[in-house]
Amino acid sequence: MQLCCSAGLRMRLRPGLAQFRGLSRHSGSENSVAVMTRRHFLMDSAAGLTSLAFAGNGKQSQSNSAKAVIVLWMDGGPSQLETFDPKPAAPASIRGALGTRPTSVPGLYIGELLPRMAGIMHRVALVRSISHDETSHDRACRAILTARVRSSDVPPSLGSLLAYQAKENLTPAYFALPGRSSACGYLGSGCLPPRYGPATRADAFDHRPGFEVFSKALTLEREPLRVREVYGNHGFGRDCLAARRLVEQGVRFVLVSYGGWDHHAEIGDACRRIVPILDQGMSALISDLDRKGLIDETLVVWMGEFGRTPKINALGGRDHQPQAGCALFAGAGVPGGCVVGETDRIGGEPAGWATRPSSIAATIFAKLGVCSSTNVLQFENAHDIPRGEPIRELM
Repeated sequence: MQLCCSAGLRMRLRPGLAQFRGLSRHSGSENSVAVMTRRHFLMDSAAGLTSLAFAGNGKQSQSNSAKAVIVLWMDGGPSQLETFDPKPAAPASIRGALGTRPTSVPGLYIGELLPRMAGIMHRVALVRSISHDETSHDRACRAILTARVRSSDVPPSLGSLLAYQAKENLTPAYFALPGRSSACGYLGSGCLPPRYGPATRADAFDHRPGFEVFSKALTLEREPLRVREVYGNHGFGRDCLAARRLVEQGVRFVLVSYGGWDHHAEIGDACRRIVPILDQGMSALISDLDRKGLIDETLVVWMGEFGRTPKINALGGRDHQPQAGCALFAGAGVPGGCVVGETDRIGGEPAGWATRPSSIAATIFAKLGVCSSTNVLQFENAHDIPRGEPIRELM
């Protein structure tokens, strides 16, 4: 395989595959062309709303060093096939009931329920080769959020490791929204002292010394109504807006959890309810960071604990598939319109090399200037940040 980069689509391609050069609407293969329906027209029109409301400078993020990271955590394991790695040419038992849509990157297609994200994919890097072997939610959350698959103690979360690194700073370095209860308990400090765990909205409003600025940041009524409306009148959108406001106050790591992705039954109907909320909140966050001049210094990461099985089960859902997941990265110098890796024709496993959880952690830490495979952060009980190589295409 090779890495192919251009002003449009950047992808790793197998030998013999040509680079996409134009934009065509397809519903199953390069040779099939679909008619633009009224429904697609209306959904495509929605894709422009975010960029019109948040008219940023539109420039590619230039910095390769972040001051903060916002992780959008999809608790339960989102399906890659219904979101950012659809397989329109696969049989119906694989591709499901939902279609695909073109994006702002020529040749790149994502799920039909993501019109707003489709409009800003030129600002985003998509990794389609996330893979590990942990089929349970508990072990999978541990693998992704601590980058440690197995150890005898409870490892600290990525946010807690960053909070430890910033321990000389009196302000909280790590917030979890809406709280600490998601991700099977792997948002906390683990074997580090509890003070390195995440602060929450409840902490900010508990009149704790030094938290006044964060209670103001979490009072979203201070934000103009038009901005709040773009993020959406739902918990995920409000938490995305709160994350942006916390980053503005110097918080280094914010994890926003959005649950309800464990779709073992009726995945099509479930996605019709949950994906549009994701689409609105995430696209608003990325566009708003650009509008506020924060995109160069803020890394946004979208991910969950694993993907879902290619074959739809007897209940109309998809089961756990840790060998095939995807993640999105934006800001902090991440090259927009970049697609790293690919899965096989049914979306069941990487077609080529895999991106491991340790590489996700290494990418986040490298962007923040904390550590690399040769500069490992040590902490009190002689553990260290797991070694891993950053995803080079994102650096």
